[in-house]
Amino acid sequence: MELKNYRPRIVDARIESMLSAFGAFCIEGPKWCGKTWSASSLSRL
Repeated sequence: MELKNYRPRIVDARIESMLSAFGAFCIEGPKWCGKTWSASSLSRL
C-alpha cells in the first residue's frame, strides 16, 4: 500500500499518543473512514 497521497486525519495524534502509552489497541469505525490508512501511516513497517 502506498501512502504518498496520505492526508493526515484529526485522530492521528490520538492514535500516536495511545500507541506510546499502550503497545496495541483496536481501531473501530464504519467502512471507508480511513482506519487502515491511519494505522498504516503510523506503523513501523
